[in-house]
Amino acid sequence: TAVGEGTTTVTVTTVNGKEASCQVTVQAAEIPDPEPDPDPDPEVPAELPYQDVGKDAWYYGAVQYAYENGIMTGVNATTFAPGESLARAQFAVILHRMNGEPEVPYSARFHDVGEGLWYTDAILWAADTSVVTGYSNGNFGPGDNINREQMALMMYRYAAYKGYDTSVKADFSQYQDAGRVSDFAREAMQWAV
Repeated sequence: TAVGEGTTTVTVTTVNGKEASCQVTVQAAEIPDPEPDPDPDPEVPAELPYQDVGKDAWYYGAVQYAYENGIMTGVNATTFAPGESLARAQFAVILHRMNGEPEVPYSARFHDVGEGLWYTDAILWAADTSVVTGYSNGNFGPGDNINREQMALMMYRYAAYKGYDTSVKADFSQYQDAGRVSDFAREAMQWAV
């Protein structure tokens, strides 16, 4: 351990009597000012900018996770709009962001998804990965509100795309509206439940 500047010789003798020496020079080093820590306390999460998401809200942790990981943004800089409906395009954007927003060459896959819109790449990526298929009329319905069975189906397909185990299914007949689940979404709803 250096205790100051200077030069010294360090000699080591082995158990069989052999010796080895080396000269060590200790010089004062300029210690740069420490750079400010960009994340002074990683245990303390960043404050949310949204005025409509109270810390006591049951969804606060989920909104914070989505915000900190760039998965969801608010409707503007200070409003998250937790009570508003989610459009199909918005859900595709969420999944696309979760996958690093890969670029997708434009193709006129859906009649109602034009080139260069804020949701175009997300919807085309989701279609390319078979997470979404759109409607039978050739439209995607980017502005349509997504319902729970559509979301369950997209999540089910997304889980399959990611290679997650989707084999476990549950009986959801205890729900009063279970009979209203569309045939196309039954397996996905069983998985989601």
